[in-house]
Amino acid sequence: MGRITTMGCCASALTGAFIAASDSVFSGALSCMAMMGIAGDIAATKAEGTGTFQPHFFDALYNFNPTEAAKTIRQ
Repeated sequence: MGRITTMGCCASALTGAFIAASDSVFSGALSCMAMMGIAGDIAATKAEGTGTFQPHFFDALYNFNPTEAAKTIRQ
């Protein structure tokens, strides 16, 4: 995700939203980064390069299922 334009801005916006909806800054930021990591993993399996990664990432965010995601979080 480091080579994709807008990913930093997306991370900032999503982190702010998660923190606003969370009981703590740490919990909000951690939850956001976990979600972005899972969405990135999903997008990476579908993308054929950096040009197709971004739309697949946005689709993964839109279709995000917390129950399914909980099964894939790396410890």
